[in-house]
Parts: sequence; C-alpha cells; structure tokens
Amino acid sequence: MICYRNEIASIHYFEEESFGMSYWEGDPSDLLYKNALKAALKVIEENQLSDWLVDLKNLKGIDPDLQEWTYKVWMPKAYNKGLEHFAIVLPKDIHGKMSTHAIISKYDEITSCYFNDVEDAKKWIFSIRRSRNRISS
Repeated sequence: MICYRNEIASIHYFEEESFGMSYWEGDPSDLLYKNALKAALKVIEENQLSDWLVDLKNLKGIDPDLQEWTYKVWMPKAYNKGLEHFAIVLPKDIHGKMSTHAIISKYDEITSCYFNDVEDAKKWIFSIRRSRNRISS
C-alpha cells in the first residue's frame, strides 16, 4: 500500500510482510525530502515496524545539510520508534552513493546492509525476521 507520494519519493507499507519501504528518485529538495521522511516515520510508528527497505537506485546526491538532518534528527527518531534494520539498495549515481554512505556511517544504532537490487534487500529483511522468530520461540 502506498502511504505517501511526492515528486521524489513514495512511502509504502507491506502489511502482510510487516515492513516499510521508501523509493527515491531524482535530486531531492529540502521540503520534499523532509516531508517524505516524516511520512516514513509516521508509517514506522503507526505499524510498529522494525525493518525498512530503502530503494535509492535512482536517487542523485543529497545536500550536506539534508544529510546532517537525516542522521542527527530523523534517524534517532526512527530508532526511538522501533526501527532496527535498514536494507539499502544503493544509488547508481556516484554522488548518491557517497551521500548514502555519509549518512549511514554517522549513525550506527540501526543495523544497515547494502544491496544492488530490491529482491536481495527483501531476502535480507526476511532472513532477519526468521532469525528473530527462532530466538523468540
């Protein structure tokens, strides 16, 4: 189900699989970027999600100020609302890759793993869930 959409992002919730996903494209502006991440935060909180897939393959670079806002403001809020794992499909664009690494490397409370495609990212999320279910059984 699509929960939010703007010119650069769409936020999805997969109820049956119980994870969220954001799809990003283009060159994000301040307002569009923050609005999309705020919508993602709302989905995380409302559905008590611990796993999130971020598809950045079509994202261009992220402005340094937005990078800082992401790791100083958004990521701690997401973590405090229960987010534990990011499966990240890396951007094709070199500036997008550098921006992504700059953000993720500065916040290590959320476990992150990088992928080249969405299917491998989903497999990782599902493997974490299976491990978690075995431990709690």
